[in-house]
Amino acid sequence: MPDETSLRGLARLRTPLPPSEVAGLESVDPRLAMFNSMCEKGQLKDLVAEVDELLDEGVYDIRPISMYLWAAFCDTGLTGLSEIFDTLTSLVTVGLDGLGPVQKKVEHVSKRISWLMHKITDSIEYHELRHSPEWEKWTH
Repeated sequence: MPDETSLRGLARLRTPLPPSEVAGLESVDPRLAMFNSMCEKGQLKDLVAEVDELLDEGVYDIRPISMYLWAAFCDTGLTGLSEIFDTLTSLVTVGLDGLGPVQKKVEHVSKRISWLMHKITDSIEYHELRHSPEWEKWTH
């Protein structure tokens, strides 16, 4: 059974997000590059810890949040999809006002959801095609 810890972290994103003075990271914020690097290198536990810190600061930026959702999928596989999708639904409905970045918010949200869906789809296809150990865990 997957570690459900990553799904517990999603609960705070399924409620209306509080208004924030900092509604997103500046595009030049070095943390964005750090999050991307961790995601690309598969350092997902570190990524989750860093994004948790960002959320604790009241910064709800869709860019790192999408990577946080990806890490939750990697941790839970198919069994976590309903909670991941519930979280996405909440983010784009009751949470949208609290999401950042403020500039081009809808465009950023759209791009990051598209990115996440491609990552999830590619992962499922990869594991299904190879009948990997992950696929066996997900389907049995």
